[in-house]
Amino acid sequence: MQRDLARIKDPDLRVYLIRFVDTPIGYFVLKITDPVYISSLYLLKEYQHQGIGRQAFMIVKQFCMERGISRYYCNCNAHNHPAQAFYHAMGGVIIKQDLGHENKQEDQLTFEFKVN
Repeated sequence: MQRDLARIKDPDLRVYLIRFVDTPIGYFVLKITDPVYISSLYLLKEYQHQGIGRQAFMIVKQFCMERGISRYYCNCNAHNHPAQAFYHAMGGVIIKQDLGHENKQEDQLTFEFKVN
C-alpha cells in the first residue's frame, strides 16, 4: 500500500482507477515522462476480454496525440503469454528482450506502440 500511495503522489505518474458502476475493477498507471510508458495495467479476471483494456489504450493514445508524442511503451514479463497477446493485439511490437534471469519474474519484454 505504501508503494501504491507513493505512485499516486508521484508527479511523473498518472494513476487511473477503472470502475464498473461503483465497483473498482482495475487500474492502469501511465509514466508521463519521456518516453511515455504504461507501467501497470490490471483488471480483475472477470472483467477481462470485454474491451476495457482496449479503452485504457485509447486513453493513452489520446494523451500522446494531445502532446505530439508519436510512440509509447510498456514492459511485460516474458512468460506472461496472455498479456503479450493483448499487447500484440493493441499494435505493440517487441523492441527489447531481457531474458535468462535466474528469477523468471525478472525476464522482461519491451513493447513499442505507434500513436498514429
